Amino acid sequence: MKPIYWPEIDRYDNLSSTQDRARQLAQDSAPEGTVVTATTQTDGRGRLGRIWVSPGGGLWFSLVLRPRVSPAEAPALNLLAAVAVTEALRSVTGLEAGIKWPNDVLVEGRKLAGILMEMKTGSDGIEYVLVGVGVNANIDPAVMPSDLRLPVATILGETGRQTDLENLLDTILASFWTYYENWPNHRAGVLSRWRELSVTLGRRVTISSAGRTVTGSARDINSDGSLIVVDAAGAALTVHAGDLTLQFD
Repeated sequence: MKPIYWPEIDRYDNLSSTQDRARQLAQDSAPEGTVVTATTQTDGRGRLGRIWVSPGGGLWFSLVLRPRVSPAEAPALNLLAAVAVTEALRSVTGLEAGIKWPNDVLVEGRKLAGILMEMKTGSDGIEYVLVGVGVNANIDPAVMPSDLRLPVATILGETGRQTDLENLLDTILASFWTYYENWPNHRAGVLSRWRELSVTLGRRVTISSAGRTVTGSARDINSDGSLIVVDAAGAALTVHAGDLTLQFD
């Protein structure tokens, strides 16, 4: 059931990206909770400006937030979003989706969904946060590029059936707001749930960031979203951002 404060969803047939439109709305004082969806995107983006292929049949949306937390605390919203998306995908599709640090949702090592968070700050703190979500839903895997950084999974390809995108969107948002509306009291629970859904922790990983490469065992996640990696010498390293490669046995 939707919360009573849930605003109308802004729906578009085609956008450059839902993040672009959500940013415009946020700058024009759109209220917290504003959602922008598009059937297709011509310039969808992932982290580090990477192209996000967004054909018809996928679920592409962005959410405007105005969290009353410090900028240093905002990255933890990535954890919340990842948990909400993964829980919804498991509930709606039955797939054993899991979280790859920092912002991908995988099925059998293939990317099913991604999350992109952007933040704008001012002299008084956070002005807005945008959470962009892309789910490869009712898409034939054959139409997706084969040269992407991670192999792609789609709900249709995994289950052989169409998914009700409205139901999936509602389920993601309901899960998100359940955690977000009383965020101070739910942080510990989100962190615990992230650990349960993770396909990163306990695995050997390689992380590249700003010319630095870290290799080791992913040991734990911090409340700010940083990853603790134990290297071959037994040293615990804290990694705040980077491109992570999982080693699957």
